[in-house]
Amino acid sequence: MADSTSERLEESSHLKQSDSYEAKKELVQKQFSSKVALICTCLGSVVGTGNIWRFPRIVANNSKDKGGLVFLIVWILFLFLWSIPMLITEYSIGRYTRKAIVGSFKKLLGEKFMWCGAFITLVTFFIS
Repeated sequence: MADSTSERLEESSHLKQSDSYEAKKELVQKQFSSKVALICTCLGSVVGTGNIWRFPRIVANNSKDKGGLVFLIVWILFLFLWSIPMLITEYSIGRYTRKAIVGSFKKLLGEKFMWCGAFITLVTFFIS
C-alpha cells in the first residue's frame, strides 16, 4: 500500500510539473529569428505589396517629361524624415506598453486620449 501511495504522489507531482511546464511554455514570448526578419515584416506591413507594384507605374505614367525624379526625391526625403521615424516610434510604444493601439494611448497618455487610438484604428480600417 505504501508503494501505491508513493506512486500516486509521484504521478501527481509529475502532472503538476507537466502542467507548470505547459503554463511556462505558453508564457514564453515568441520572437523573430533575426533583426532582418523583424524589419522586413514591419516594412511589409507598412508599405503593402499593392504599393510596391503600383507606385512606380503611377510615377512613370504621370511624369513623362515633367520631372518624375523630383517627386521621387521628395518622396524619399519624406520617407526618411517622417515615415521611418513614425514606424520606429509606433513599434517602440507597442513594445513598451505591450498593448494594442487603444491600450497604448491609455497607458501612455491616460484615458482622456484613448479616442486617439480609436481614431487611428478606424482610419486604418477604412483605408484598408
